[in-house]
Amino acid sequence: MIYLISVLLIYITWLHYRITKMTERLNTHVRMFSDVWGEIYKTK
Repeated sequence: MIYLISVLLIYITWLHYRITKMTERLNTHVRMFSDVWGEIYKTK
């Protein structure tokens, strides 16, 4: 039982880490995209 709980905790921590990394990457993409879009919008 204790083994199961520790495995679950490790899994949750890993999942949280993955989600955080994904969110960071997504935010970077969104920022880059909005910068490009701003440049396009300015030139029009």
